Order: sequence, then structure tokens, then C-alpha cells
Amino acid sequence: MVIERLVPNPNERSDFEKVYGADIDNKLQAADAFIDAMLQGYVDIPLNDPPRILMEAAADCAAALFLFDRNNVEKARELMIRCEKLVETYRSRFRYFGLAGAKE
Repeated sequence: MVIERLVPNPNERSDFEKVYGADIDNKLQAADAFIDAMLQGYVDIPLNDPPRILMEAAADCAAALFLFDRNNVEKARELMIRCEKLVETYRSRFRYFGLAGAKE
């Protein structure tokens, strides 16, 4: 999902992954840690089976970190904003039901 955000052309994704795959994996680990920090106090972390919304958020965050390292700050900022909104959407379900601090 990260590579899809970085490489619009499906025909170029395989070559991109060969070159940057290890870096993308590192960025995903950092993204997971970032999201875990945002969810701390709401759910037990790390999640064993994260929902799709958090997987999308992690992909956005990892792509943003990758782009930021390459000085594409504006696109990185857009992806981080989207990541934060997705995580907040997930997290808000606990707040709306009076479950802030409750664990799943």
C-alpha cells in the first residue's frame, strides 16, 4: 500500500520496490510506532490484527516519511494529515462511547 502511494504507475512499482523495499519496511516500522503512540491509552498496543483504517494510516505515514527524507515536504505533509485523520477516526469511537482509556 505504501508503494501505491509513491508510484502511481503500476508498471513501475516492482522496480521501485527492488530499490527502496528495505527503506519502505523501515518507514513502516516507524509508522507503526507513531500510530501506536497515538493509540496508547485507548487500546492495547500493538494491535494483533489492526483494522483496515489503521493499515491505510500506516501506509500514509510510511509514504510521508519516505517523501520527507527526499525533500518532498508538501506531499509528505498531505499524507501525514490524512494519516492523523484516519487514526483520529478510529480513536474517536472510544471517546464517543465513553470508552476513552478503555482497552479493546
